[in-house]
Amino acid sequence: FKLQSYAWPADSLFPHQWYLHNTGQEYYGIIRITGSDNDTLVLKQGMPGEDIRITPVYDAPPGDTAEVLVGIIDTGVDYEHPDLAEHVYHNPAEIPGDGEDNDHNGLVDDVVGWDFSGDEFSTFENIPDNDPADTIGHGTHLAGLVAAVQNDIGIAGYPGRIKILPVKIFPNALNSLGVSGIIYAADMGARVINLSWGFPFESNILHEALRYALRKGCLPVAAAGNFGDSRVVYPAGFAEILTVGGTDSDGFMTYFSSYGRHLDLSAPARDILSLRAAGTDLYYDSEPGLRIIADKYILADGTSMAAPLVAGAAAMIFSFAPALTADRVSQLLCESADDMVDPFNEGLSLPGFDSLSGWGRLNVGQALNLLLEPTLSLSAPRSDEVVSGPVVFSTSATGGYAGPAALYMGEGLNPTTWTLLYQSEAATAADTFYVWDSGDRNGYFAFRLTSEAGSDRVDIRVVNTVGAELTWPLDGQEVRYLAQIRGRAYGPDYDSVVIAYRTAVDVDFHRLFGGTEYFFDEVFYDWHLRDIPPGLVEIALTAYFDASAVGDTITVTLR
Repeated sequence: FKLQSYAWPADSLFPHQWYLHNTGQEYYGIIRITGSDNDTLVLKQGMPGEDIRITPVYDAPPGDTAEVLVGIIDTGVDYEHPDLAEHVYHNPAEIPGDGEDNDHNGLVDDVVGWDFSGDEFSTFENIPDNDPADTIGHGTHLAGLVAAVQNDIGIAGYPGRIKILPVKIFPNALNSLGVSGIIYAADMGARVINLSWGFPFESNILHEALRYALRKGCLPVAAAGNFGDSRVVYPAGFAEILTVGGTDSDGFMTYFSSYGRHLDLSAPARDILSLRAAGTDLYYDSEPGLRIIADKYILADGTSMAAPLVAGAAAMIFSFAPALTADRVSQLLCESADDMVDPFNEGLSLPGFDSLSGWGRLNVGQALNLLLEPTLSLSAPRSDEVVSGPVVFSTSATGGYAGPAALYMGEGLNPTTWTLLYQSEAATAADTFYVWDSGDRNGYFAFRLTSEAGSDRVDIRVVNTVGAELTWPLDGQEVRYLAQIRGRAYGPDYDSVVIAYRTAVDVDFHRLFGGTEYFFDEVFYDWHLRDIPPGLVEIALTAYFDASAVGDTITVTLR
């Protein structure tokens, strides 16, 4: 921990950051007209108070802070920008320029992040390298909103010891590059990752990468999209993600913000002033030069900008309270949001959660107030974590909580009965609150911690032995039209599972399904059999482990 003080920002362009402090002052903004070369840079005024309420942090900041890493998975970052360079992460395990993979992560000289895309657009081949410099400008703009330095020039980012990890996946922007970037950021220790991009389809491998990051304690934050309707893009559409829509300086949702039941939170997204990467112009193809301010800064619009404002708030909370889980930080941000009862200024009354604005607009000050209230929560294990053997339960406390608490266990995804494991009359933050011997158990288990301050729950997967078995259909069974293939695939060193089949006339197996999730007598695949000829069909399961593969095969008769 390090003691830091945070005065009000004296950065020269801070008055134009209406989203941080909106008194109704004049700020740089754009009057937009459909078409090209016809927008106008003007001075606008917003509604006083319609901002993210960060000023309580400037007035009375917490004292101790921990360093927090934020992965900006985007177009790269101008890591030499004078208003950001001090807050760019440098990998201490790498020796710059020695041509060696010193930290043994498979990437040579990833000193300031990694470029998974390469600078040249290529449909067939991308050439990654160790220079995640931003040649487009999008990622640098996002990074500035999270961590621009308070240094009396330009703009201000969030207070706290926040470092930016540049992870470049554009211009090629393949789904596989997004997956690689997420895994890399999680492995490097990012507590927050920002995802201001999306695909119109639901990708299983992208979903699995995000679950991997979540298991490592990372909070993914995604932009909802700029379609102005309810269409869903991914990763924003995944339930586990903190999805962010966009607001304006008058306190309403922007006309372009996407919405829907997957929306969690909203944050400023129009006339957002942040950093400009050297030599770039985000709007060069429609309004060249118009939005550039004082050479090194630029105005931008979009939920792309709303997401890093939430990611920065999450990082700041982690910096002030590093023992909190990603789930708890996400919960704090949603619970503390300013309710937008009439999100689009249409005369509606929608108190509480709604599909137009989520839980409301980000309120940083209120989130910190909730952080100071007495709470007791489970900090380990994390939800969705895979565990075996003795499992150590750790607790984190806020507001000085020290009082009675009890830990209960339930079996399955939706337990109906709970077993008391342990209780304490003076529970507080503890590295070892309780140790549970999982024995030879396998499957889903839920644990609930109750206290006078409320309750907390984690759902984990317990794996102690190897499971590799097809449980349905049964060997020798007759099937028609549809075969729901169920079974088990898990183990302490489990990697992945593949389901395949062959008919009586086939020599080789045909792949049906593959994945890396754990399966505890669950559905692998719903197989529609209309294109399979009648007769004997062999179904094979192969579960792969670090040093071996285990299989199971059944034969069914298709009628």
